[in-house]
Amino acid sequence: SIAGRVLDEAGSALVAATVRPSVTLTTPAEWNGPLSNVFNTTAQTDSDGRFKLEGLPAHKAYTVKASHKDYAQGSVKGVPVGPREAVEGIEIALARGGAIRGRILDAQGGGIAGASVQAVEEKERGNQNPGWGSFAEDSNGKNGVTDAEGNYALSPLGAARYTVRAQARDRMSASQTGVEVVDGKPTDRVDLVLGAGETLRGRVTDAEGQPISGVNLNAYAEESAQTQTGADGRFELKGLKKGQVQLNLYRQGFEQKSLQVAIPGREVDLKLDRLGKIIGTLRARGQETFSS
Repeated sequence: SIAGRVLDEAGSALVAATVRPSVTLTTPAEWNGPLSNVFNTTAQTDSDGRFKLEGLPAHKAYTVKASHKDYAQGSVKGVPVGPREAVEGIEIALARGGAIRGRILDAQGGGIAGASVQAVEEKERGNQNPGWGSFAEDSNGKNGVTDAEGNYALSPLGAARYTVRAQARDRMSASQTGVEVVDGKPTDRVDLVLGAGETLRGRVTDAEGQPISGVNLNAYAEESAQTQTGADGRFELKGLKKGQVQLNLYRQGFEQKSLQVAIPGREVDLKLDRLGKIIGTLRARGQETFSS
């Protein structure tokens, strides 16, 4: 087990902070071992800021992470736990953190409402962990949605360098790297422009040329887009970048289809073949009905 306290910058106890252990799994076999259940372990701090993570398997280097709705995430790395060992005295200090603020705009400078914005912490080159995966990543403050004027604010964020990404339906995404955040103050005017991009139009029909409604279409490349065909079998996929995209089509009762399409290009006519059916009657001598 690992026990300790979560404190603020002044050394006062933080109540209702969430504490999680994190490990990096370095081999595929570890995913099936005792460490694979570590991500299920959490604890909440009490009125004195104390926590205890119980039932932890032995590991040479746990990272213990603490998060709170009003503070940036903090952690203590390299905590060794032996078999049946109780580690105590771990203290995690949380800072108020900083913020990233700005607007998400269209090409004419108008604000885009409902755009998704995310801040991703950049790792120093040479400090990337080569493991297969780690648990207990915290997204507190790192995701947001723009208001009616396209404004957003991401906080609380720990002092670090971030990449800010934004995306909205039917538009190309955009990002800005190297956004510095320091404790106690906002980083303002991180504005991103989401272009209209290219549009792929087309129609989906069956082997007899009849339109197929409700076909799910997904385009994948640097940008991704999803839509469904209408009653006339027509579709539009917007916000795509120029180049080749992988287009996948799916509708129940029809064969799936996947193809490469050049963007921009002419309207595409796509055909889906219906799946075959086997219809019959099951009979047995001397028996008229069957139970499942």
